[in-house]
Amino acid sequence: MLKQRIRSLFENPDGSVLALNKQKLYEAPFHITPNAPNVGVPMNANQSSAIVVCPVSGEGPAEIETLAIETTGVCQAYMHILDGDTPMALSNLPVHVSTIFGTGAQPFRLPQALYLDEQRSLHVQFSDLSGAGNVARPAFHCGRYLKQLYDPSMKEIRRRLDQRNYVSVPYFYVLDTANVTVLGGAAGQATISIGTDHYFEVHKITGISTGRYTLNIVDLATGESFWDAFGGAQIEVSDQLVVGSANFPYILQEPRLLTPGTKLLVTVTDTSAAPNTIVLTLSGLRLAARMWR
Repeated sequence: MLKQRIRSLFENPDGSVLALNKQKLYEAPFHITPNAPNVGVPMNANQSSAIVVCPVSGEGPAEIETLAIETTGVCQAYMHILDGDTPMALSNLPVHVSTIFGTGAQPFRLPQALYLDEQRSLHVQFSDLSGAGNVARPAFHCGRYLKQLYDPSMKEIRRRLDQRNYVSVPYFYVLDTANVTVLGGAAGQATISIGTDHYFEVHKITGISTGRYTLNIVDLATGESFWDAFGGAQIEVSDQLVVGSANFPYILQEPRLLTPGTKLLVTVTDTSAAPNTIVLTLSGLRLAARMWR
């Protein structure tokens, strides 16, 4: 659904138009790319790229809404926001791009916009998983605030968005072992360890695999499963029902809040009768454990 921060028209309750809202002239779509746009980020086989900087120019702050990418092979990405000299990671480990980067036709929508201004930049490092030379061309799609939008110096809009971005920021969790591999028909387990300095609110589940499987995700502290059956029984659910892709993620009907230090146990069972390598990504919000700064 198209998001409008500023409506183009002033309307009466009956739908009749009063006037054009000229402030809409100072809000625009924008695309953040690496410093050399359209020049791909190169990776050698099974190696990492240099860290590339995706900056915001000096015309005004931006809010990243969706992610898209073009690659010549499979790879993973590790993203940081750099605020001055202080980096803030956006995931616990590098994330497979096929689970969080969509396409221009179907981009991956973040659970919440990621705010960047001229004092911040997004840093990304890609790592090849294809075993051959690889090139990545990422695009971060934004809404951009230009010139004098809400206040003459834009001080208030920066303060408000910056404060929200401190309390809540998009974040990704992957398996502590990056992936889990099981034999045909066999079961395996892996964990996801939530950091001790923040809450994590799960909004979406995406993944890739080399075959079909069933899975269960259990909070080891409470013994609660993400999917309970009648009588409190825990069940493994087909990946086709609860795991999506970057283009079409599985969206939880209600976000699930995990407390600091939570450890999730992920149990998978292959149903493809062949060796199966499984990658999972939980997308959501990293919430500050303390709400003051």
